[in-house]
Amino acid sequence: MARLTAPLARVLPFWGVRWVRRRRDRHRRDSAPLAPEALRALTGFFPEETLAVARVAIVPRLSISRLLGVSRRFGLPTVDVERILGITYLDTIVVPERRAAPLPLAILFHELVHVEQARQLGVRPFVERYVRGWLEGGRSYTAIPLERDAYELERRYRAAPDEPFDVSAEVARRLTASGS
Repeated sequence: MARLTAPLARVLPFWGVRWVRRRRDRHRRDSAPLAPEALRALTGFFPEETLAVARVAIVPRLSISRLLGVSRRFGLPTVDVERILGITYLDTIVVPERRAAPLPLAILFHELVHVEQARQLGVRPFVERYVRGWLEGGRSYTAIPLERDAYELERRYRAAPDEPFDVSAEVARRLTASGS
């Protein structure tokens, strides 16, 4: 399996950028701006440009079957789609209907951290870091530094949702500390 890591590290980011852009474009068409109550609740945490560009698409089910198919062909671990609360394609957050009535602010917060990460890094560096984190973390979702950061910031939000902090500065600090 270790021999697969170098080729995967080269191929997956290229394929991942195309996949992320296509998924973003597909879901962006049917998305909506953040709800006014969500904007009010999250304004003190995120920069205006992040909240303005972010959109939410509610779908019957998350569909990442191509990604799962590629993972299976390489003999890689896959995710249980039913357990995913949401997925972010750059600036477009996709949430299954069963999680969206109403969409919990903590889930939205977590996904907005990814919007901010992608905004600061750009598409290709974001995908490269995500893939590299997954590969270096033993192909474990929970070992991906971008996910760990999003979960840590989400926990901070959950602990004190009425005490805003600068997510953009936190993301920048963490991206710089983790290097590239």
